[in-house]
Amino acid sequence: MKITLKHPDPDVLSHFEQVMHWLDFETVLDEIKAEYLRTGGKAFVHLDVLCDLCNGTATDPDTQKTCNHSDGSFQRIFVFNSDWIVPSKDAEGFVLLAHEELRHQAQEGDPSIPEDVRDMINRTGIVPLSNRTLVTIDSIADSMTNLMCEEFVEHVFSLIAQMQGLIKSGNLTIPKVTIE
Repeated sequence: MKITLKHPDPDVLSHFEQVMHWLDFETVLDEIKAEYLRTGGKAFVHLDVLCDLCNGTATDPDTQKTCNHSDGSFQRIFVFNSDWIVPSKDAEGFVLLAHEELRHQAQEGDPSIPEDVRDMINRTGIVPLSNRTLVTIDSIADSMTNLMCEEFVEHVFSLIAQMQGLIKSGNLTIPKVTIE
């Protein structure tokens, strides 16, 4: 798979090429396609927020309100096993049902799992997923097409541009993505 970005501003192009490399989009898109194929048309993709203010918790520690992640970005993108994601009973959106290996990691205090998430896993085995960081790819198409992959990459680029304040003037456009 070859991902090509096009943009008239070389600085914008360079910025998003670095983002694409940092987030390893080629691997992520292969994982999305594999999960999409495995499930027959659904993939849940989590965007792990990198934010100095809230440390990815989505709550501003000073105001206790939803953090807007200004100057934030994403530190990784990963694809959930769709078997572990179910609609939330209490609110809109989805929850992660912790599987046995994840429960074990949480009980052992695995530092790769944020402390608040470990606590939820240990208490209830259920982790609410934010609609702001969970992308649901669901289609009646027979296969995950390059067009769907292009739209996903452009969606992530748009979110990053908003978080980093790059769209304030309304003049910035994100790069055009082509996948072959």
